[in-house]
Amino acid sequence: MPVKKIKKVKKRLLLKLEQEGYINSVVEVEVKHISTNSVAIKFLVNKGKEVIIRKINYNGAKQLDIDDFEDVMINKQKESFSWWFGRNDGVIDFEQLEYDKFRIKQLYLENGFLDIRVKNLFSIVDFNTNSANINISIYEGAQYKINNIIVHIDNNITKTDKIYKHLKLKK
Repeated sequence: MPVKKIKKVKKRLLLKLEQEGYINSVVEVEVKHISTNSVAIKFLVNKGKEVIIRKINYNGAKQLDIDDFEDVMINKQKESFSWWFGRNDGVIDFEQLEYDKFRIKQLYLENGFLDIRVKNLFSIVDFNTNSANINISIYEGAQYKINNIIVHIDNNITKTDKIYKHLKLKK
């Protein structure tokens, strides 16, 4: 295996470990020549420690509760008694950070905030304690509500009263 390919695999391993929350990981490569046409390659991986989310700041969020965000986000701050079943251990998933931004936006859209902008989702990592704070800047905008619903349909097809019964929109 050429040296270039080995370096590429090593880089991918480090990136994957980082995405899974393991910072300061080390990957070493041992190459042993077996014969003229073959080599044995051993990747020695030393996982770094996981980064734990200590605090998530939702800057600009006034209309929704923190519990609403935690219901949709993958990354959540560590809860007390995190070893207990159902409690959050707070391990950061760097790969999901960008998707959490879209999950927050979708949550606001579902609640009538059509002007929502989620900006500057970033993490501040303290490598001494392997902990992180995540800051999310949110511009909520106005909440839009439905004032009235009118359905126009030919009565030969169905009665409008039947349609109104099945509508799940609230005024």
